[in-house]
Amino acid sequence: MNNIDESYIITYTYKTDGSLESVTYPSGRGTATYNYNEKGELSSTVIPDGTASYYYNADGTMDYMTYPNSVRTDYTYTPRKWIESVSVSNIFNNNNYQSSWAETISSYDDVGNIRSISECFVDDGSEGYCNGADFTYDNLYRLDTVQDIPTESPRFNRNFDYAYDANSNRLRESGSTNNYAYDTTYKDRLTTVVPGS
Repeated sequence: MNNIDESYIITYTYKTDGSLESVTYPSGRGTATYNYNEKGELSSTVIPDGTASYYYNADGTMDYMTYPNSVRTDYTYTPRKWIESVSVSNIFNNNNYQSSWAETISSYDDVGNIRSISECFVDDGSEGYCNGADFTYDNLYRLDTVQDIPTESPRFNRNFDYAYDANSNRLRESGSTNNYAYDTTYKDRLTTVVPGS
C-alpha cells in the first residue's frame, strides 16, 4: 500500500518570455524540455525516451508531428482553418503489425460544432474497422445527441443523448446512463458522476 503521507514535487522552469522551458517529474521519471521556433511556436519536446517534433503551416496551423517511437500525425484543414482530417501512421500493435488510423470531419455547423465524422483503423495484418458518428446540438449549441454509424463493426452501434440544467451543467448522458450531481452551495461544481445500470 502506498504511503498517503508521501509527497511528490513537480518542478517547472520558464524562459525569459514566459514560455515553458522544462518540467521535471518526481520519482526519477525525468525531465521534459520544450523548444520553440522563431515564431514562438513549440518546435520540439525532449524527454528521456527521445524527441517529439512539431511542424507548422505558414498560417500557424499544425502540419504534422512526429514522436520518439516514429509515430507520425498529419492534419488537414477546411478553408476556415477548422480541422478536416487527422491521420496517424507508423503505429505498431502487439503483433508488430504496422497500423494506421485516420479520422475525417465530414461537416461542421456554422459556429464550428462538428456535425459528422468518420474514422478507419487498418494494419498490415489485414485487421481493422471503420466507423462514424453524427452529432446534433440544441439552441444553445450544447451537445444534444450522438449517433454512431457502424459501417463494419456493430459493436460501435451506440446512441447518446444529453440533458442540462439551467446553468448548462450536464445532468444526464443516456446510452452510458451516467448521471451528474453538483454542489448545492456552489451549483456549478461537479461533485459526483453516478454510472447507470
